[in-house]
Amino acid sequence: KLKGQGYTAVKVAHTGGMTQEGHLALAALIHQEADKARLIRDALGNDVDMILDPAIQFNRAPWSVDTALKVLQALEPYNLLWMEQPALPTNVDDYVRIREMTSTPIAAGEMGTTLHDYKPFFEKRAIDIVQPDASWCGGISECVKIHAAAEAHDMRTAPHSFSGAVGLAANYHVAFASRNCFMLKYPTQDNPLARGLIDRAFTFKDGYVHPTGVPGLGIQLTDEVIEKYPFVPNSGIAHGRSPFPRPTPNWTPEHRNTVAW
Repeated sequence: KLKGQGYTAVKVAHTGGMTQEGHLALAALIHQEADKARLIRDALGNDVDMILDPAIQFNRAPWSVDTALKVLQALEPYNLLWMEQPALPTNVDDYVRIREMTSTPIAAGEMGTTLHDYKPFFEKRAIDIVQPDASWCGGISECVKIHAAAEAHDMRTAPHSFSGAVGLAANYHVAFASRNCFMLKYPTQDNPLARGLIDRAFTFKDGYVHPTGVPGLGIQLTDEVIEKYPFVPNSGIAHGRSPFPRPTPNWTPEHRNTVAW
């Protein structure tokens, strides 16, 4: 379906530890991820890129560096565009080791809160693709600095864009102003507070994002949306009200719950 809509890449998550499943042996994990990559590559062919995101930062059983390396080495035949945060982003040396021992590009950076968080990753060339998020890294101005610093280190950027319409628009505007940004992430879930509000600011056609030129971020919260989706206290999940990593809803299609996010 996504291939037919013109997407140039598809990102798939590993959710085992996030959905609090039971223990998975290393051999079974490697087989699971390799089998997943094989099936996706068969479906996409060679004209659409594939990305894997283990979501380690939210995982109750995050991969060790050794596990990440085993998985990455098993996936090399499927030519991932990148592997996203295969290890916890708290130790830059783990990323240096992973990057030195695999040919798969490594992406990280969505959890950085200022330019200084990215500095050791730049200095040690620990990653290939930098993923700042204007909503988290200190705003649009700080995000522009991070993109510029990545460009100065000959690193590509692909902004982390997994939020509501305001966050998406902020990241997209920074991306259009950054020469080293080579890809934008666009949420495929039909979230009325994300895709449902961004069409005034951007158009999406044949796998490409086009700015419309409206003023500011281009997001307008309408009375209709406010009435249709009123704020309900305590209806969502917040880091402050749950243990970290937070318990995550089941992401399988029959259990998807937009309110939980």
